[in-house]
Amino acid sequence: MPIHTESRIHRPPLAAQAAWFALALLVAWGLMRLVPALQSPDENSHLLRADMIAHGQWTLRKDEPDEVGNQGGYVDRNFQAFVQSMRKIAGHERDPKASARELMEQAAQQRWAHQDMFVNAAGTGYYAPFIYLPHALGLRMARALDLSMRASYELTRLAVAATALVLMAWAWRLFTPNLLVRALLLMPMAMFQVISPTIDGLSIASAVLLAALFSARCGAPRGEPNRLQECALYACTFLLVTSRTNLAPLLLLPLWLLVRRFSASHLLAWVALCVACAGWTLYGLASTADSRLVRNHGTLEILAIYLQDPLGFARLVRDTLMDSQTGYFYAYSFVGMMGWLDAAVTKEEMKTIWCCLALALAVTLGSTRYLWRDAAARALLLFVGLASSALVFLALAISWNDHPVAIISGVQGRYFIVPALLAATALGPMGRAASPAGRVVAHGLTAVFALGSLYIMATTLSERYGLLRLL
Repeated sequence: MPIHTESRIHRPPLAAQAAWFALALLVAWGLMRLVPALQSPDENSHLLRADMIAHGQWTLRKDEPDEVGNQGGYVDRNFQAFVQSMRKIAGHERDPKASARELMEQAAQQRWAHQDMFVNAAGTGYYAPFIYLPHALGLRMARALDLSMRASYELTRLAVAATALVLMAWAWRLFTPNLLVRALLLMPMAMFQVISPTIDGLSIASAVLLAALFSARCGAPRGEPNRLQECALYACTFLLVTSRTNLAPLLLLPLWLLVRRFSASHLLAWVALCVACAGWTLYGLASTADSRLVRNHGTLEILAIYLQDPLGFARLVRDTLMDSQTGYFYAYSFVGMMGWLDAAVTKEEMKTIWCCLALALAVTLGSTRYLWRDAAARALLLFVGLASSALVFLALAISWNDHPVAIISGVQGRYFIVPALLAATALGPMGRAASPAGRVVAHGLTAVFALGSLYIMATTLSERYGLLRLL
């Protein structure tokens, strides 16, 4: 039975959404004032990869013809120097004498050299270049305007954050997220990634949009095609799968829509999507060589070992989760270990955030009217979220670990944010509008959680970096 227009979720006026978007962008800009450049994990490699793309290098290449695999590319010399200088205040091995304020002031005096040098960015070789387009556009504009390194970084950071917010605004326009989804997006860790020019913020925003598109298409009448939404759904799926290998189960979402509304053109589109995603993934695995890792086996060799012994891999995941410190680290880094894991909220704040997430889960479950016609779509979203979480361990096991190992290292809590958003979407309303009272409760709790999370985030970042007065 199709869901009719009058039963769909309430949509606020476009002008109101534009005002909320402007407010969100303003808040994001304010939070950026608290964080110096390149303070998100692996942000240095991501921005170097983006500068390569801005130079027209869409894939990594070799520095010497006899190298084993692709490891890097050419970037501006001064940009590379700027990236390296900001590592002095990043991570637990940072230089205690280095000052974030002084480094940013120095960056304001340094401009583009317009001379290139080869740098290693092998860790980004597994990601398709398309998710870096906002970064590359920002850097290309900055170089054309001959801005300082600091101004170039700020322009790029703002461009990436604005792109993420545009995607989330579109998602909200299509399908109002439930309270649990909002709470996950308002966690300090999620907001920190959105304001950082890595690929995490764009992945989070793309996942929210994909979930909204899937929900909207599931609720649309069978005879109501929408080419824009369908193309956007395929594009989001491709973007996420080729930038986060563990999200390969997302390919099941367009398959489900294909089964519900079968046509030859949709079948060809889904097959092409699968071939494109698989082709890039295999290319990245086969062509990328990370010289930072000294291993006895290559990535494809380790993958073959685990595929031949799935029970052995399951035991490895079990041992990893049962490690005395692993679970606590995942919970902590899921909600609030910002910076290079060196700008963490307090333990009390971490527990408070988890309590808020539990409250959001309870309210979402309690206020949702579950209908039989939604069961299959909900089950699929839940399965995709759980499967993507499990594949996080496989992705890190083959790309960041040798074989054999006692536990899988390199997994961080933030890797589970996107799977959690997908699962959270399945737990809330998927077709009918919330009652007026329900909307009031959801909006009220969202506002309280947002204010609390912003306060925690602002105080933590201000204390860590001391840039509150840096304009």
